[in-house]
Amino acid sequence: MPSNENFIANILKTRQSNREFIDFLKKLNFSPRTIIDVGVATGTPEIYGLNNEAFLALIEPIVEFNAMLEPILRRRNAHLYSCAAGAFDGQVEIWVTPDMTTSSLLVPMNATEDALRRNVTCCRLDTLYNKHEWLAPFLLKIDTQGAELLVLEGAQEVLNHTEVVMLEVSLFPFSPGLPEFYEVVCYMKTCGFVVYDLFNGHNRPLDNARGQVDVVFVKENGIFREDSRWGTEEQCQEFLQCKFRNEVYQKLNPHFSPD
Repeated sequence: MPSNENFIANILKTRQSNREFIDFLKKLNFSPRTIIDVGVATGTPEIYGLNNEAFLALIEPIVEFNAMLEPILRRRNAHLYSCAAGAFDGQVEIWVTPDMTTSSLLVPMNATEDALRRNVTCCRLDTLYNKHEWLAPFLLKIDTQGAELLVLEGAQEVLNHTEVVMLEVSLFPFSPGLPEFYEVVCYMKTCGFVVYDLFNGHNRPLDNARGQVDVVFVKENGIFREDSRWGTEEQCQEFLQCKFRNEVYQKLNPHFSPD
């Protein structure tokens, strides 16, 4: 049985970043053979560190990022697919914003007259998977400024071989067609995935309300949900007997008074 202090710390600790979540996956010995990064921009090295031997499938339609991704391509078993990921194979118009990182298939929430529209190649992830024979299991990260569900529509076969999906999700409809949190959660449920963790996030400057959050989904009946217990029998007994419970509640609420 862990010490009182460690027991409380583990219950209260929430992960605050991609890196902390990846460290958590390492402790669970999850080692994907392919890491699919959709909307790479300058790269997501903390995620790539989950398995240094994994193949990195990097999908990024903004060619201005290519030079910044060269070091990753030299160091790792990786390939850069210079296309947008979406629901079909063909050509698609993308909005390119001045900062590049907020470019999207949807009208960006910060779109101005400086935002350009550019035609790029669009590929379904399923098409890339079948053509290049990526090895499962997969970790899939998508950050496409609101176009995540379009990407997932073209990734149904990929999802069959995916254990972890990391998405940036909005809590407000900041731009036309942008799905909100509940829509993403409901869609992922139809794909057989449920929420597993939340972290990061940004507040909107309008009123400091939470605007976006990173959400981790795992297969509802997958390896991460094989055991649905809250704790071991010993842990539950200790907690219910108030040995640790009152101290946990007092940490959460300094005004808490034990019965």
